[in-house]
Amino acid sequence: ILLNAVWTPIKPGDVHVNPRGNIHATTVGKSSDLKFISVFTPLIPASGDTNFLKDGQAPNIPQGLTDASPEQSVLVNYHEWYAASAKPDEAKIASKTIFTSPRAVVMIRDAGKGTYIAPHFHATTDEVVVVLGGSGEIMVNGEWMPVKVGDVHVNPRGIIHSTQVKGGCDLKFVSGFTPLIPPGGDTNFLE
Repeated sequence: ILLNAVWTPIKPGDVHVNPRGNIHATTVGKSSDLKFISVFTPLIPASGDTNFLKDGQAPNIPQGLTDASPEQSVLVNYHEWYAASAKPDEAKIASKTIFTSPRAVVMIRDAGKGTYIAPHFHATTDEVVVVLGGSGEIMVNGEWMPVKVGDVHVNPRGIIHSTQVKGGCDLKFVSGFTPLIPPGGDTNFLE
């Protein structure tokens, strides 16, 4: 990917966040394909939101468009963070926020063995969870569903959900919340 004006190789476990107003591109070699999940916040307008650069012309990016932290594109490898920071044998969530804007928050996370997050809902934010490894269960529409690497769980605000990690594995995942989580949080527990 073109990351902050530098072509950068990407690999499994990479999480890339590109704030609005940042120039980016992707190229894929002929000997492989690229499997990825894209999430856009807010909703893409009906007319689209991709502004291609024309050869030889300087980009015309409106002032004030970039309002994120960090302001430039982010590339974090989940597996490297996990090796340095996760606590797979502790029954709790380890988390690192890698991006915030008025429209979204992105976190890389690990739910250690035995973790139980009681049923709750978010009043302000929608949550998108992408499972990168391990296993666990997420309550979806009142039913416990097993989750594994490659699963994507989308939970709209106002919908009750829960997470539990049983057995000998922890649960490795990325969470995206949109819009920005309000001060004081947005987790409303039922228990």
